[in-house]
Amino acid sequence: MAHTLLIGWDYLVEDSFQAGSFNSSTTPTIDLYNPVHSGTDGLLNTPDYAYTVSVQPTSSNAENVDALKPRFGLVWQAIPALSVYGNYVENFGLTNGHNVDGTLLAPTTAEQKEIGVKTELFDKRFTGSIAWFDLTKQHVSTPNSNPALAAQGFSSTTGEVRNQGLEVDFAGEIWPTVKMIGSYAYIDSRITKDVGLVLDNYGNVIGTNSGNQGNRYWGVPTHGGSLWTTYEPQDNNLRGFKFGAGVVARGERQGDNANTYQLPGYAILNLMTGYSWKMGNSKISLQLNADNLLDKTYYNPYSGSGRNYVFATPRTFLGSIRLEF
Repeated sequence: MAHTLLIGWDYLVEDSFQAGSFNSSTTPTIDLYNPVHSGTDGLLNTPDYAYTVSVQPTSSNAENVDALKPRFGLVWQAIPALSVYGNYVENFGLTNGHNVDGTLLAPTTAEQKEIGVKTELFDKRFTGSIAWFDLTKQHVSTPNSNPALAAQGFSSTTGEVRNQGLEVDFAGEIWPTVKMIGSYAYIDSRITKDVGLVLDNYGNVIGTNSGNQGNRYWGVPTHGGSLWTTYEPQDNNLRGFKFGAGVVARGERQGDNANTYQLPGYAILNLMTGYSWKMGNSKISLQLNADNLLDKTYYNPYSGSGRNYVFATPRTFLGSIRLEF
């Protein structure tokens, strides 16, 4: 029954201040998968444009909030190679963003429960873990449901989002010359509470909406994982070389909280090769990486610009030289 008890305290103070004036703009309607560009200046109000939003709230708001939140954890090492653990955490913090009327978003709160198993095998050359988690977050900052307002940076608050799932991680030596690291996550991300404002195309509040309750939260894939392996030959003629290959995969994601459109899943292939040698007391390493080797087209959220998506990085080659003294 030998044990170690750890007790600690974290103190965090956050202040948020929002000031500014938000001017009118127009946003075109363009199909993500079949874009047709009119060639017309995006600031002109033409029939090609579905939204013309005129919002000019000048805000000057300050927010100072505090809270006391607990954290508990327990680890039981059943045998030297196997540990079972569990934890409970509550969180609190200010939210970056503002409503259409210029007021600051409400602070976020969160609760997380997690239980899992960790293992170390083969003289700690291989480690692995599997965990179940339940993470609930309240007052989640979300781009405004009106695309034109979201494009201007206006946000809204989703009442509560719950992520439940399973995570698997492993890393270690398969053979003395081969190392591997991988992970997989299953996430069931759901909107459990949704009470937001319904706005017209001019930013006027015309009601409230809870229609997204039960939908999947935008941008979170149900399945995701990665696998990376490296090979370092020990033959005298090849000693110093290193080769690697890996795959990153993500499943389908919802494009918005109303679940009106989806972003397709994708898998990208990455490769690397390198060579290292000694020069006196120094070590020189050359490396070449090829990311997204097959030039897969996929989309990522563009932070800071509402619920917008951009093409992710295409095929990229990157070389590096490293000198260690």
